Amino acid sequence: MDFFIGGGRSHAQAAEIVPIRQAESDLRPDAVGDSGLALAWHNGTPDRRAAFQRLSGRAMRGSTFEEWLRFAQHEPSKGGEARAGQLLTGATSANNAGSIVAQDYERPVDRYGKAIRHGHRAEQIVNQFTNP
Repeated sequence: MDFFIGGGRSHAQAAEIVPIRQAESDLRPDAVGDSGLALAWHNGTPDRRAAFQRLSGRAMRGSTFEEWLRFAQHEPSKGGEARAGQLLTGATSANNAGSIVAQDYERPVDRYGKAIRHGHRAEQIVNQFTNP
């Protein structure tokens, strides 16, 4: 979370970025999801893998954690997910940030259910981070 806070995100916003990736890939570089379409740390779909390669100069599979962090910071600020990043910047709570990420960044089939789950998870993370 420190990386994202240092990059200008609030605690509430950073509290959602990390756990969503943890939930999708357990932050494993060899993770595979979405029936083989999504790969690696970012659980990147083909369009996101292409964007990652343009930014980093290498494939997402086999990338380092630091490269993933840079991409996770770039994509919602200057990359293809800038709209979701703008919405996330306006998030006033971890729960709100979780809802935005689920609905506007991740875009799962069950947007409403995922928004609720991500919101609750983000609230737990921010509470642990600010009240150890």
